[in-house]
Amino acid sequence: MNDTSNARQEKWTFSWDLAVPAQDPYLLIDFDNDPCALLFDCGIRVWGRVKTVLKIDHIFISHAHIDHLIGFDHIIRTLLGENKTLHIHGPEGIRHRLESKLAGYDWDRSADQELILDINEYAGCSKIRRIHACNRRFEGVGPAETSLWDGPIVQNHLCRVFAVPVDHGGSACHAYVMKENDHSRIDKEKLDGLNLTPGPWVGDLLSWHDSQALDGRSIRIGEIDYAVVDLARDLIRIQPGRIVVYITDTVFDQRWLDDIIAIAYGADIVVCESTFLEEDRSLAVKYHHLTALQAGLIALALDARQLMLFHISSRYHPKMHRAVQEARTVFPNTDIMHPAPRRKTRPRTGLSVTASE
Repeated sequence: MNDTSNARQEKWTFSWDLAVPAQDPYLLIDFDNDPCALLFDCGIRVWGRVKTVLKIDHIFISHAHIDHLIGFDHIIRTLLGENKTLHIHGPEGIRHRLESKLAGYDWDRSADQELILDINEYAGCSKIRRIHACNRRFEGVGPAETSLWDGPIVQNHLCRVFAVPVDHGGSACHAYVMKENDHSRIDKEKLDGLNLTPGPWVGDLLSWHDSQALDGRSIRIGEIDYAVVDLARDLIRIQPGRIVVYITDTVFDQRWLDDIIAIAYGADIVVCESTFLEEDRSLAVKYHHLTALQAGLIALALDARQLMLFHISSRYHPKMHRAVQEARTVFPNTDIMHPAPRRKTRPRTGLSVTASE
């Protein structure tokens, strides 16, 4: 296991939410202080989290089985009326499947809607991209664009996301790795040691450092002018970005694991399916899934800090904890998401309302 150095104990710059074991799969990453969120698979229940769904800029679909796509229509319904572009990424065949879903509705009253879908399909070394605009009834805007695919499929001011093909039998499937960018941070102890009073200059210093525009600048703090280069050297340290691995619906294969290790060794969180227990490994092989023990071994091979299990077969309900116990035999820091307790609310207009999970 990685050590817990001071850099790794820093406050996280994003929150994350994961499906409970019996739910359809999803992983939602919501960046703090930034209007961006990432969604991995579409098993999410939209209702009750509309504000977060409105932030989603990228959806990463592992494959086209119904439990991983069931929430797509609800997400599009929630985003109608938004002036934004939703970027969607998935394996071979995903473009045709999403276009077919969109074609299943009449969009004759959508002429004033500004939502745009940027659908990206990755197969082999090729990327096929096509834009679909709501105000054009989600018909493709121009021909599909084909380019070479190598490296991250998304790279922006927050993170890089990588897709790794895995083996789910007859359905093309991807695992994903999200690598957050490193962050510049002010060392508070050194700030106090220099008797400097924090102020707007702190934000300027960090901004200039990130843009590599330090030379020749100075900052006035109180009655003294300080060279920005010297302040940056004395006060700024780098907080490493977090690494999140998302693996679902695949039989174990050392080849794809090696590909993930090359990208994500030392991951902070491994989110991994554990559809079956080791006692049912024959079923895992038959249906191209992982066991809880294999999930633990994957986290161990990645030298991860934490393993979160999900997508556990209902055959083990209500004893889902058996999967956690099995994975912990090889990777102790293993857990699952636990359902939020149901809260009773007062009836309104004669209807009894219960909050969803």
